[in-house]
Amino acid sequence: MTTTTLAGMGQAWRQHLAELRASVHALVVDDEPIVHEVIAEILRGIGWQVEIAESVEAAWKRIQAGGLHLLLADKNLPDGSGVELIARVKAAGLELPSLVVTGFASVESISQALAAGAEDYLIKPFEDVRHLGRRAEAVLDRHLLGQLYRRVVGDLTAALSAGGLPKDAVKRLAHSLDGYKRELTARPGVLLVAPEGPEAEALAATLRAAGLSLGLAHDRKSALLALEGPLAPLTAVLSLRLHFPSALISELREVDPLLYVVATTSSPRLEDALAAVDAGARDYFIQAVESPAALAARVKRAVESSHRDRLYLQLIASLHREAASLGGALAQDLAAVLPEAQRAYLLRASLETALELPEIELDLTGLFDTAPSELRRHPRVDARDVEVWFRARGRAQEFRRGWLRDLSRGGFFLRVSPPPERDTPLEAHLLVRGEAPTAANQVIGRVVRVERHDPDPELLSGCGVLVEESSQAALDPLVARLTRT
Repeated sequence: MTTTTLAGMGQAWRQHLAELRASVHALVVDDEPIVHEVIAEILRGIGWQVEIAESVEAAWKRIQAGGLHLLLADKNLPDGSGVELIARVKAAGLELPSLVVTGFASVESISQALAAGAEDYLIKPFEDVRHLGRRAEAVLDRHLLGQLYRRVVGDLTAALSAGGLPKDAVKRLAHSLDGYKRELTARPGVLLVAPEGPEAEALAATLRAAGLSLGLAHDRKSALLALEGPLAPLTAVLSLRLHFPSALISELREVDPLLYVVATTSSPRLEDALAAVDAGARDYFIQAVESPAALAARVKRAVESSHRDRLYLQLIASLHREAASLGGALAQDLAAVLPEAQRAYLLRASLETALELPEIELDLTGLFDTAPSELRRHPRVDARDVEVWFRARGRAQEFRRGWLRDLSRGGFFLRVSPPPERDTPLEAHLLVRGEAPTAANQVIGRVVRVERHDPDPELLSGCGVLVEESSQAALDPLVARLTRT
């Protein structure tokens, strides 16, 4: 890989992020014209395009058409709830960051909204309309960062597949990521911050019963101390019975910007819940109303998200080192597009001394070796924009949704998590955006390979599917179409 190639990557990443920010389409769902026009005006002032729906069904119809990047939904709508709409989006496997906006707040609805998948919860009327814009931008930026991380990983993989980086460098990258995964595994997944007593004991029992590794802190000083050193936790569950809990949430996230915080209480008060969310809590759990199983599931989700974000940044830090060894300016390019908190985390990761590791069990350099296309029986083509609806053949199951990674006349790689097991017979419809399932785009095949990957199992895991000979002809038009583009 030449310095020119590295510089080109950095320019492409900066341009990619700029294009993402300049092309945002937001959907505002509210049945009060004066409210949705105020919200729309705020978002248009940021530079976004805004559409409006006044009911759940109108919003769902628009969401299914695609092309949206942010959803702001009123909690109470004529034909249902904005929280139900967000849950519906998540259940369909759609990646659409969402906020709930309501004039009728309650602690129960805050918990329900965050559990359904909302990333923020705001009260109207707004004392400062700019506050809504800042919160919406913060939610969107978290997702834009995810897209930037995936672009970096995708470009790296493409460069390695082209033979642009020596195998010893690829192996160093593999060792770096593998070593960091081992380090994350050794760290406690959760820090429980709660005053000593029955509440702390009950919460600890719930989290341990769920198989979560746990650290304990009973006050501000011990909580901040727990974030120091190599065994810092990935997530915090914080009781609102502490003194000044919202201030502590802010302090913890200042020390570790990738820390996911789940606030919890046994005696909920609305002002405490809103303050916790404002301070950066990503979830809110009411012990008196919700089940221990719900707490365990949501904390596990938080741990997985924190784990994924840290692995992505560690991979980028490894790229820094390789770029520096080749004389490239990749580190500066990436620092220019990352927010301050991620930039600081990235700098720390870049300066860390590499761990002394045993030989990794799997030499990841082999993942990037590809035979010349003329030696393959069926050359592969990039098919990441092709949607797949699939199910196990011969079973009474609902169709699941996934996306292709690549495609040939002999088969395809399906991106989905969790992937079907090996040897599962599948029926699938391969759809270019906007198409409907028909007999013409149906194929029959069998799972022959399963991959489960960090740092992002939702987008990198999947399975290789070998298509039956009777279905191969159905792939020809799609292969030809993708080859032309």
